[in-house]
Amino acid sequence: MTNTEFTPTTTDAGIPVESDEHSLTIGPDGPILLHDRDLIEQIAQFNRERVPERQPHAKRSGAFGRFEVTDTEPVLQRAFEYRRNIDKDLGDEVEKGVRGG
Repeated sequence: MTNTEFTPTTTDAGIPVESDEHSLTIGPDGPILLHDRDLIEQIAQFNRERVPERQPHAKRSGAFGRFEVTDTEPVLQRAFEYRRNIDKDLGDEVEKGVRGG
């Protein structure tokens, strides 16, 4: 069983608030009063929260260099078979450009 201590909701000045679920209104269905300092403080704090900026485009990265076949793995053999313009043997180098996103 966990021991959770009750921490009351406080204002920005550290004063405990009776309830953060109720607000001052005129009657049961009336408008909310601006005299409810706790609610106004909560709304002001909520409006100042930072919203992260939207990233419209993905950041890209790339690498260029030479690829040398040093082992005759079946996966590599199949990859070279699909590339018709590459007919390389063990030890041959192939220029490659890789782009990631």
